[in-house]
Amino acid sequence: MAMKQEANTPLILTIGAVSGLLVLVIAFGTEAWFRHEEMSEREEQWDTIPNSWLDDMRSPQLARLETEMVDPKTGAHKVKIETAMKEIIASGGKLPATQHASGPSASVD
Repeated sequence: MAMKQEANTPLILTIGAVSGLLVLVIAFGTEAWFRHEEMSEREEQWDTIPNSWLDDMRSPQLARLETEMVDPKTGAHKVKIETAMKEIIASGGKLPATQHASGPSASVD
């Protein structure tokens, strides 16, 4: 009986296709694993290292919000946020009027 010396083309194509698919799965899996580890490290750094730039920017704003004062230019009375929230809750959710109406001519059309 004579032996064939030809290549088994369907087998070679199948092995090539499966190998190519395996290489793609490994490449995408490695990329996904790298991005996951990078994101985990970034989240850990965000949680452990304080953001001093943001704290420096917010501290004067928070100091202004916590003080009660009267604006010398407009005469408006500024109150703490907590105090304002308590006053709105006490008034049933109604905001106080900013200007007092004086008679029927003060109505807005």
